[in-house]
Amino acid sequence: MIIRIFGINRSFGYWQIGGTDSFYRRLGEELVRSGHSVEFIHYACEEKKARKTPSGIKITTFQDFKDSLRYLATQKGPVLVNAVAARDRLDFIRFRRKMGKKINFYMVYSYYAPTLYGRFKHFLEAIILPYNGGAVCMSQRLASCAARYRNKSVSVLPPVPEEYYCPIDLKMEHSNDHLVVTYVGRIEKAKGINEAIQILESLAREDRFECRIYGYSFYGCPLADGYHKRIKQNDRILYRRLTHKNWSPDLETQLGTVLRETDVLLLPYQTVSSSIDTPLLLLEGMASLCCCVTRPLAEIPEIYGHSPFLINSGNIDDFASKACSLIEKTGDSTIETERRRLEMQRSNLGFDLPSVTHRLLEILSENQ
Repeated sequence: MIIRIFGINRSFGYWQIGGTDSFYRRLGEELVRSGHSVEFIHYACEEKKARKTPSGIKITTFQDFKDSLRYLATQKGPVLVNAVAARDRLDFIRFRRKMGKKINFYMVYSYYAPTLYGRFKHFLEAIILPYNGGAVCMSQRLASCAARYRNKSVSVLPPVPEEYYCPIDLKMEHSNDHLVVTYVGRIEKAKGINEAIQILESLAREDRFECRIYGYSFYGCPLADGYHKRIKQNDRILYRRLTHKNWSPDLETQLGTVLRETDVLLLPYQTVSSSIDTPLLLLEGMASLCCCVTRPLAEIPEIYGHSPFLINSGNIDDFASKACSLIEKTGDSTIETERRRLEMQRSNLGFDLPSVTHRLLEILSENQ
């Protein structure tokens, strides 16, 4: 099968760091390993170009939106649509109507707008003309929302590769006298970086805590630069900073190692609307048997399961205080209990890369 993933430039990218980027890159690579062909098609790019990644995914770029549609019109096979600019939506509706008997289009939804109007606007193109393949949604509530707008919909959790899955015995071997507490994610307020800094600054005063931050940001982000300077001032916090275009296979391997070494993963999201609706780092942390300190937002309680590590607090200072108190009181028995619970939870949800890829292939094969 030839599977194409289509969208405006920078809405997803093979070399970018982010949940949506990982979703397509991981699925694309697994599909190629399984004998399928995968092509990323971007428009609004600097030049028209075709090349292949080391993993075998073809990347084709176009400057003009209509040129990208003319190219798609000559192809066969399913097309997963990531994002189309608002100015191009009407033309894309016409194109989908014209090509509906030849190409099965699937809209991939990762973002859940916080307001009813925002969701209506986000789903508007699919409301006008439902996708003939349906909607692939990164959470159950997105799937339910798409179904209300007359689109056949399925939920597909973001996939986590096998190297992230840590056997519980191996996780126990990593345990030592230090409790490793880590923040991973964008250096951004909505991700809770300010709360993570407060928590880690407090914990770093005690020798039994090993505090780490692995953050990334977009170029020229003044707020991220401010957080960066603050973190750098504390030499008791291990800090590594990247930009969002720094992805590499080595980085993927390093992140897996970081999470396997982590006892407590800080994910103090202030809103999930800054993330894909099922945050990928939550799933990666679960795969690595990390105790994830986060808020019970959106579907996080259903995904993560009942746990004392879900802290219900909208106040920044209150959350940081509760998180510090929880981590300081956390002993070996609590951590072991949580790891064993997560071992069952990750197995029940089945978000490992082969399982998610198999599910996607079943969805795409239904309309072939």
